[in-house]
Amino acid sequence: MNISNVKEELLKYNNKDRNYTIIAMVFYTVVFGSMVCLFFATQAIMLSKPSDNPLLSPMLFTYLPWAILLGLLIYLAYHFMQLYKRPSKINSFIAELENEQTINHFNEHTRYRLYIQLPRIIKLKLLPINYGIIQFDNKKTFQIPMPAHCVQPIHNLASGATHTSIDDAWNQLENN
Repeated sequence: MNISNVKEELLKYNNKDRNYTIIAMVFYTVVFGSMVCLFFATQAIMLSKPSDNPLLSPMLFTYLPWAILLGLLIYLAYHFMQLYKRPSKINSFIAELENEQTINHFNEHTRYRLYIQLPRIIKLKLLPINYGIIQFDNKKTFQIPMPAHCVQPIHNLASGATHTSIDDAWNQLENN
């Protein structure tokens, strides 16, 4: 697998990660929004009853929903901005490989885009994406989504090995 194939596979996997992230964000937004609406509905019912509780003031209903909405929008905007910056990070990662930089540190892990914790023992981990954290000699670090079948070709490309050099090495070993 050459550099152009690796780049194409990384960009495809990035699109898959982007789609999974959007699905998860929509799910979390709907769940969080329904919880906030339920909270404010119960608070409105309690506010309609006479009480001496200062927490049930009209200011709570005036400013808190907008603060929650603003915080949610900032969170979503930050994640979407990171999603749409990632192809440029992949391109700079490929540029480092093309410049024949060697890898100092390579780590893989799996992130689950949708994680649902149900009572006690049930944990649903859905929409898995494999990530690679790669650090080059020049201390540049990249954290990009990386399919499992691209890990070994990236190691080969970073080591400077090509098919012809590997074949030459095997031929020398077999002849000696």
